[in-house]
Amino acid sequence: MNTRTIKKISLGDADGHVIIQFMGQSQAIEAKVLELKRGDDGGVVYLLLDRLVHQGHESGFGYCPDGQPKKEVKVGGCIVSELDFMGTGL
Repeated sequence: MNTRTIKKISLGDADGHVIIQFMGQSQAIEAKVLELKRGDDGGVVYLLLDRLVHQGHESGFGYCPDGQPKKEVKVGGCIVSELDFMGTGL
């Protein structure tokens, strides 16, 4: 079961940072992107971040940008966070 839902992910092209905003939270999380993978359509399908953006009990997030249907995002890591958009992309 997803405990939180991401409402917005902003990638900074020039500086390699990402800003993640969760629904129901006013404060955003900023992290450096260590690795980024794109799918065949050019959309981001995987992010490796320099810090934890998830809690120990979380194995996934919902992702619902701009009123689109909710997608599932796998998340894991002990020192860093890996976000896997399971081929659906940002």
